[in-house]
Amino acid sequence: MSAHSSRPAEPYLSTTAAPGSSRAGEAWLPPAAHRVAHARRLALATALGAAALAVLALAGWVSGALVLTSLVAGQATMKPDTAVGLGLLAAGLLATAARRGGRRARITGLICAGAATVIGVLAFLRYLTGVELPADELWRDRAVTVGDWAPAVMAPNVAVAMALTGVALLLLLRRRPGWVRTAQAFALVVMMTGMARLVGLAYQVPELERFGPYTGMALPAALCLLLLGAGTFLARPTEGWTGLLAGSGGTALIGRWLLGTAVIVPPILGWVRLTGQDMGWFDPRLGLGLLVAGDVSAFLIVGLAVLGIAARIEGERARAQHTVRELVWLRTLMDHTPAAIYMKDLAGRFLAVNATFARMVGRAPEQMIGLTAHDLLPRATADRLREHDLRAQSGGRAIQADTVLPLGDGVHEFLTTLVPLADSAGTAYGVCGIATDVTERAAEQRERDRLQRRFADLLEAAPDAMVIVDGHGMITFVNAQTETLFEYSRDELIGAPVEMLLPEEIRDTHRRHRRSYTAHPRMRPMGAGRPLRGRRKDGSAFPVEISLSPLETDSGVLISAAIRDITTRERAEQRLAELAAMVESSQDAVFAQTPNGIVTFWNAAAARLFGHTADEIIGWPWTRLVPPDRLEEAKSLLIRLRAGERIDNVETVRLAKGGRAVEVELTFWPLLDDEGAVTGIVASCRDISARKHQQAALHQLYEQQRHIALTLQRSLMTQPPDLPGLATARRYVPATGGAGVGGDWYDLIALEGGRYGVLIADVMGRGLEAAAVMGHLRSAAHALAKTGMEPERLMAALDDLTCDLPERLVTCCYLVIDPEAGKLTACSAGHPPALLAAPGEPARRLDLPVNTPLGLGQGGYRQTVVGYPRDALLALYTDGLIEIPRVDLDARIDLLAGQLRADGAGLEQQAERLLAALLPDPAAHDDDVTLLLLTLPAAPPR
Repeated sequence: MSAHSSRPAEPYLSTTAAPGSSRAGEAWLPPAAHRVAHARRLALATALGAAALAVLALAGWVSGALVLTSLVAGQATMKPDTAVGLGLLAAGLLATAARRGGRRARITGLICAGAATVIGVLAFLRYLTGVELPADELWRDRAVTVGDWAPAVMAPNVAVAMALTGVALLLLLRRRPGWVRTAQAFALVVMMTGMARLVGLAYQVPELERFGPYTGMALPAALCLLLLGAGTFLARPTEGWTGLLAGSGGTALIGRWLLGTAVIVPPILGWVRLTGQDMGWFDPRLGLGLLVAGDVSAFLIVGLAVLGIAARIEGERARAQHTVRELVWLRTLMDHTPAAIYMKDLAGRFLAVNATFARMVGRAPEQMIGLTAHDLLPRATADRLREHDLRAQSGGRAIQADTVLPLGDGVHEFLTTLVPLADSAGTAYGVCGIATDVTERAAEQRERDRLQRRFADLLEAAPDAMVIVDGHGMITFVNAQTETLFEYSRDELIGAPVEMLLPEEIRDTHRRHRRSYTAHPRMRPMGAGRPLRGRRKDGSAFPVEISLSPLETDSGVLISAAIRDITTRERAEQRLAELAAMVESSQDAVFAQTPNGIVTFWNAAAARLFGHTADEIIGWPWTRLVPPDRLEEAKSLLIRLRAGERIDNVETVRLAKGGRAVEVELTFWPLLDDEGAVTGIVASCRDISARKHQQAALHQLYEQQRHIALTLQRSLMTQPPDLPGLATARRYVPATGGAGVGGDWYDLIALEGGRYGVLIADVMGRGLEAAAVMGHLRSAAHALAKTGMEPERLMAALDDLTCDLPERLVTCCYLVIDPEAGKLTACSAGHPPALLAAPGEPARRLDLPVNTPLGLGQGGYRQTVVGYPRDALLALYTDGLIEIPRVDLDARIDLLAGQLRADGAGLEQQAERLLAALLPDPAAHDDDVTLLLLTLPAAPPR
C-alpha cells in the first residue's frame, strides 16, 4: 500500500467550484440538467434566427427587394458585407453551441468566426484609415459621401460588434477556462449594441442608430447582433457568468431576478414616459418623476422578493451547514470504520470513498474521485464489480455480493452490501457499497464447512444408520443406511419427529425419555437391559441396538443416534445357543482357541477324552496338550490357521491328563470377521486309537493278499519271446495304488506262413480275481491263435470263455500281420484304437469296426484288413496310458498320435518319449499301463 496524507478526506458534497472562479472555498450548486438543455436550445435558436435574417438580407440584394434588407421602409439597409459576416457568425455559433460537435464542427466554427472577425476588423479599419480595398467595389454605397471619408459600407458600430462576436466565439472554441467570462463579456457588449438600435427605434432616437454622420445600423443587423450576443452568452451554459445564472442555488435565482428586472423594467417605464409626454398626458418634469417612482417601485418589489429569497437561502444554508456537519461526522465515522465504503455514479465513477477503501487500493481518497474500478483493479475483477453494481441498480434494492480482490498483501475476500441511490423524485443516480473484509472469517467458514462435510461423509460412510435430532426431537440428518434400514427417503425423514421410526405403542414413552435425556445429555446406550424395536415404513418392526451421543453446535445441543439392525445377530445368537447345545452333546471333542492358541471353549466330550474339565483348561495354551516331540507340528498348524487355511483330518498324538498319549484325528477351521481377519479357531477332535488298531490289522491282511497276487501275476504274465523279423519295444508300468496287481497283458505269436499274431488286452478291475481272469484268457488266446484262427473268430471264442468267468469285462485287440501281402487283419473288442505311423506322415488311428468288450455275450465281432507301407510303425496300448480324470479321452489319443513318428529313431527311444509325454509323473498314476511298439515287417526279398 502506498502512503498518503493523514488528513481526512473532505466529505463529498453536491457542490463544486463556481465556474470560472479560482478562489478557494467558493462553492456553487451546478445547474439542473433541464436548465442547461434549455440554454443550449435557446443558443441554437438564436443562431438559426440570425442566420435566417442574414440570408433574407442577401436574398433582398440579389432579387432587388430592398425591403428585405431593412424590414421597415425608409430605414437603413443591411449591406451585403454585413449579411455575409453575420451569416458566418451564425454558423460559428451553431458549431459552438452544438452539444455533440466533433473536431470537424469545431474547425468549422473556428473558420467561420475567424472570417467574420476579419470582415469586421477590415470594415472598421476602413473608417480609421480611409484605405480603399479591392473588395470594397462590391460593397460601396456611392450615393453617400461624408467629408473626407470614403463612402460608408458597413456601419462602424456593426463592424465593431461583428469583430467582438467573432473574437468571443474564437475564445469559446479554444476551450480555455479563463477565457469563457471574457467571451461572455464581449457577447453582452454585442447584445447591448443591438439593443441600443432597437431602443432608438422604439424611443424614436435616431442618434442611437449611428455614430455621427456615418452609416446607421440597419434594423435586421440590430436584431442579428441581439440574437448573436444572446446566443454567444448562452453557448456555454455551465461555465462563466452563464453558469452562475443557470445554477441551482439561491445566488443564481437572485441573479436571474435582478437581471430580468434590469433588462425589462427600465425600457418599459421609459417607453411609457415618452408615450405619455407625446400624448400630452403630462409634462417632461412629471414624466421624469413618474419614471423615477416607477423604477423605485419596481426595484423595491424586486428587493422584497429577493429578501424573501435570501431568507429562504439563509435557511437552506443553515440546513446545508448542518448537513455538512453531519457529513463530516459521517465521513469521520466512515474513515474509522474497518469496512470499505464508497459511492459511485451510474457510469461507475467514484463519487466518494472512505480512508479504508483508499488504503486498500494504495491511493489518497481525493485521487480516486472520478476514477472507475477499471482504473484501480485488474480487468476481470473490475468487470465482476461492475456486474454487481448494475445488478443492484437494475433491481432497485440492496443486494449482497461476494467479491475477491487482489491487494498488495494477497488476495482478500469481501462481503459487499450494495444499495442503489436515488433522489427525492426516485431517479437513480448511483450506488453505495459497504465492503467488509471477511478473508479470515471466510477461511474459518471454509474450515468449518470442510469439517462439517468430513463429519457428514463419516456419518454417510458409517456402517450403522445415523440419525441426528434437535432438542425438539425433529430429525435434522440421516445417512444412506437409515434410508435403507427404515425404507424412508431422506426427504421424508428430514424435519419429521424421530418417533416415526418407532412402533406406535412405545412412542409416548419414548417422548418422555427423550425429554429427560435432552435435559441431561451424555454418551450412553439407549434402553440398556431392555429390548428395542424399530419400525419400517411398511409398519414391520425389527430389533435394534441404539447408541446416543450429544453434539454441541452453535444452534444448541443435537442428539446423534447410531442405530444397528441386530436381527441377524439375534438369529445368530439363537443359532449359536442351539449349536452350543449340539456341540456340548456331541460325541466328538470340540474346543475353540484364540489365534494365539489360548483355549476359550471346551465341551464335555473333550473333557472325557483328555480328562481335563473346562475350568481346568480354558485360558491355558493349547500346547499344554501337545507332546514335546510334536511342538513343531503344532506351531506349523497354528501358522497355517492364522493365514486363514482350513485343515482337515490331521492324525497326530496329544496328551491327556496324567501324560497319557492319545491318538487323535483333528479338523481345524478358522473363524473370520467381515474383513477376512482370523478372530478364532475351532477344532473337532476324535479318538482314533481303536481305528488305528483296525487299520494295522487290515494293512497286514492287505500285504498278504498283495504278495499272493503279485506272485500269481508274475507267474502268469511271462515275457513274450522275441520273434525273428518283428522289431518291438515293450513297456509295462504297474499301478501305484490299490492292490498293485492289474489285468493288462500282451502276447506275440509266430503263425504259419511267416505271419505274426499280436494280442493286447486289459481285464477291468484289480486284485487276485483280475489276475486269475487274465491268466485264463492269456492261455486260451495263445492256444487259439496258434491254430491260425481268424481274429473275429478268436474274439468270439474268447467272448464265450469270458462269459463263463465271474462278472468280468475285458477289452482286447488281436492283429495278424502278413508281411508277404503288406497287410494286417485286425479285430478290436472295445479296446483303445491302434495307431499307425507311416514314414514322413503323421500317425493315424486304424479304422477298425466297433465291437463290444468281451464278457457281454453279444457276439457279432467283425474284422478288417488294412495295408501298410514299408517301415511303418504300429502302437498298441491299454487305457491306463490315456485316461486322466476330467480330461477328454480323444485329446489324449491325439497327444499320443502327435508324439508317434516313423522318423527312423529307435523303438526304445520312441517308447521312452511317449511315456514321458503321457505319464510325466508315473508315481501319481493309479492304473496299469501297457505300451507295445512294432515296426511292421516287409516281405523278404525273393
